[in-house]
Amino acid sequence: MSDKVTVVIVRDVNQRDVDRIQAINPARIEVVPLWKNLRERTAKYFPESHISRFERAAEPPAPVSEKEVERALREAQIAFCGAVHPSDLKSTMPNVRWAHFSMAGLSSIQHSGFWESNIVATTSRGYAGARAIAEMAVFGAMSIAKGFHIAVRQT
Repeated sequence: MSDKVTVVIVRDVNQRDVDRIQAINPARIEVVPLWKNLRERTAKYFPESHISRFERAAEPPAPVSEKEVERALREAQIAFCGAVHPSDLKSTMPNVRWAHFSMAGLSSIQHSGFWESNIVATTSRGYAGARAIAEMAVFGAMSIAKGFHIAVRQT
């Protein structure tokens, strides 16, 4: 087994983010962004409205060749995924040991091969959307304190 660690990214990211991961240790880490290549395959499992909700990259990396996709998936030890990804992804990654999901919870991966596997799965809980969650908590508290729920019922 090679000393090189292959990380595949299966979510919409900017080239800047790919470069930041690669810069950690360019001699040991290979980062392969696969979102553009796997988007069509993802559409077999998720509706377009759901997929497009998670596309935000202003400068997405260019797609790689199909040969490169197959090689990267076969050699990858790490998968960095978003909420939407091909459900059969795990079956194409025989060497994957860790899958990180950029959302806060893992319930959305119940449909995928990662769910009942021996792969270490982590999330961005406590990081993803923290400001939005805090704003909603303050909104909820203020709504209750000001009786907004009563006003809505009386409308």
